[in-house]
Amino acid sequence: MKVWLQTRGVAHDYAFLGAAPPDYWWTSPLYKDATSFEQPTLILERLRGNQWRCFISAIPSARRDRVNTRIRYSLALCGEGESDQETLLSLLGYLLDIFKNDPASEENPITRKLDSLVGDHIDEWLSNKFEDAQTCIDKVKKIFVELKPLTIESRKIKRLEKELQNLLKSEENSTWRVALLNFIGKRESPAADHLESQMEPSQGQILILPSPVAGGNIESSFLLGPQRNVSTTEGPNSPHVFNNKPDDRTVFYSTLSRAVAGLALVFLLIAGGAWLFNGTKLPAELAPVEQVATTAYHTDKGKLSEEGNVAQLTVWSDKILGRPVRPPDLSSAGYQLTGGQRVTTEQYPACMFSYIGRKGDHILLFVEALHDRKMTTSLQKMRQVPGYVWVQDGLGISMMADEPIAHLDDLAKHTRDLMAEAGL
Repeated sequence: MKVWLQTRGVAHDYAFLGAAPPDYWWTSPLYKDATSFEQPTLILERLRGNQWRCFISAIPSARRDRVNTRIRYSLALCGEGESDQETLLSLLGYLLDIFKNDPASEENPITRKLDSLVGDHIDEWLSNKFEDAQTCIDKVKKIFVELKPLTIESRKIKRLEKELQNLLKSEENSTWRVALLNFIGKRESPAADHLESQMEPSQGQILILPSPVAGGNIESSFLLGPQRNVSTTEGPNSPHVFNNKPDDRTVFYSTLSRAVAGLALVFLLIAGGAWLFNGTKLPAELAPVEQVATTAYHTDKGKLSEEGNVAQLTVWSDKILGRPVRPPDLSSAGYQLTGGQRVTTEQYPACMFSYIGRKGDHILLFVEALHDRKMTTSLQKMRQVPGYVWVQDGLGISMMADEPIAHLDDLAKHTRDLMAEAGL
């Protein structure tokens, strides 16, 4: 089994210790558009034969960076054979238990073992101590091999573990995948529909573990497959041919329920407008800002860490972003500032301001300090939450709402103008 470990130090940003993986396969658009690797993500692919590869992100660490932000670990693994499979299954049992119960908790065996091993040497290893870093990776692998199977109380988790075991040991000569993607919390979600629309018939199905970050329950897994209306010229016995006629009563009612859900969505559009996930690609400079802001929307909203007046929050934001950002006054549009919070990101410092409207609705303004202070872009509609994203004088900014509201685009433009007037 091969293991690659990614983390960061106090002075050095996130990087793989020692050698990097030969292929960053988990960053393909199929996965990347459905998750943020700063939050718990698990992707397992069983390749042809008995080979497999796995990527896991956001394993919590008790270590902190220079601005006291929690540090994370990510793992890339690959292997083949029964012994490698058993090691992987044991490791996944621990990680699923962490992600299911408390993804941010540092009180778990994996975190303690990794922190103990990495210790205070990480900055030295990330700078130029390649051989020492590789020795550390060998020890990480040994830790995983020696893990004792976790005693799991939940019957559903046990069943899920059994499904993973069957998947890895299947003798079918095809690719199968399992994924915990933190934009997908349930089957009936825009992110799930988009993922399904991107799948090719030859790719088979993905067993989705609903992400707690998106309000899901890991135990309630479900399958996603390529959309069934794909035309093909292959023969009738080809595994890539899809017959739209329901195979049985279960498939029929599943199809019917999706059709009803689709009609309900149409009625919502007619009634007042709904925020539809769209597959259009954002400009390259906006996609990372949108991804981090969307994660903050799902995980950090409602967790105000600072309350006070505009002047206090401006000083507070200066400490986080390295430049004073005055929260814009949106009172003329009916929104009052309620506070702010620090947002944990992988690359840049960020914070988020919260506003409440006259009708009790909430607006979140995400602000991230980018390296290029001269960068500015136009306003773009976000793809997975009701909101707009743009870059303004080196600040990545997103305005997001709890639910679709009228004239959100006008409010975002007004906010952009106010921030420009303030000299940001």
